[in-house]
Amino acid sequence: MVRTVVDVTGPERVQTLVTRLARAGFGAPRETATALEDLGLAEDDDVIAALAAAADPDLAATGVTRLVGAARDRDTLVTRLRDDDGLRRRLSSVLGASAALYQSIAAEAFSNVRWGVMV
Repeated sequence: MVRTVVDVTGPERVQTLVTRLARAGFGAPRETATALEDLGLAEDDDVIAALAAAADPDLAATGVTRLVGAARDRDTLVTRLRDDDGLRRRLSSVLGASAALYQSIAAEAFSNVRWGVMV
C-alpha cells in the first residue's frame, strides 16, 4: 500500500479565523469569530492582536461586542477601533480585565458621557 504524505505546515495552508483565534489564546474562538464578523473586524489583524493581548481575550472580545452594541454611533467606534492603536490597546486591556467594568461602561457611559472621552 502506498501512502501519500501532504505537508500541512507550508505557507500555502489556509488558516481559518477560528484557527487563528484559537492559536492566539481565545477559549471560545467560534463565538469570537462570529462576533468579529458581525462587527466587520474579522479581517483586522491589529484588533485581533489587541484582544489577544488582554488578560482574558474572550472577555475583551465580549466587552468590545457589547460596547459597540451599546454605542450611539456604532460605525464611529468600529472605525476608531480599526484606526486608533492606543484606543484599541487600552480598551482591550480594560475590557479583558473585568466583566463588571465593561458591563458598567456599556450600561451607563453612553447615556451620560461620550466614549471617546472615557478612553
